Amino acid sequence: MRRLTTLLFGMAVGGGLVFSAHHYHLVRTGEQFLLIPKIEVSLVDPYVDVRDWGLDDWEKHPQLLAAMKDHGHADLLPETRSGTRRGDSPGSSSDDSGDHLGTIPVRLVPRGLIPRSGARDDETARRE
Repeated sequence: MRRLTTLLFGMAVGGGLVFSAHHYHLVRTGEQFLLIPKIEVSLVDPYVDVRDWGLDDWEKHPQLLAAMKDHGHADLLPETRSGTRRGDSPGSSSDDSGDHLGTIPVRLVPRGLIPRSGARDDETARRE
């Protein structure tokens, strides 16, 4: 009886994973993961790591590109041919969950506080 229970449990977990792969994109950006509903049910791009993607990479995945735009994550997409993100300069790096946010102007950050997104610019670091 124990083997039958294990088999049924394994089938249920496997079925759930296949269902999720058909209906959602799991997208990794920075150190966060996004679960984006697919526009069409398919097994195309169930997991995608987009941390180092440029515009050419996005053009190879039109279904993911459309799903990201439709579900409010267009700010994660590159705007230029070079693949730079909105608010980033070519040599800068961004960190964890704030990777899709632009830098916060110094005048909006109270003295001694770090913005919640984790994004810091050089002037904020120099003030401390």
